[in-house]
Amino acid sequence: MKTVAFIIIILAVAAGLYFLLKPEKDIMSDPRIDKFARIQAEIEIEAVRNNQDSVLMDSVRDSIYEYYNVSAQWVKEVRGMIDRDPQKWVDVYQLMIDHAEYIRDSLMHRRPIQSDSI
Repeated sequence: MKTVAFIIIILAVAAGLYFLLKPEKDIMSDPRIDKFARIQAEIEIEAVRNNQDSVLMDSVRDSIYEYYNVSAQWVKEVRGMIDRDPQKWVDVYQLMIDHAEYIRDSLMHRRPIQSDSI
């Protein structure tokens, strides 16, 4: 009987230590981070295209949010999650750069529209 109680105590201590000392989940594995980076990259691209026109950017930002099916609150929550681990912004910026380059490359490989007038 003492052996069973001893095993239960050891398991309880091990479980407690596991939950207290387990490493935190890397936020970069969260799928929201990649989506956030794509959204932010597209917003930044549009900001440059529209010369930082804040009135125009409000509608552009809203349309990007709508396209990705997110809200301003969702973006704020993900930004807050990244802010809790500020070193991760470097990784998020790299994701943004990668997405911007992907957009640039995909636009460069599109075929030009053929004109009907010959």
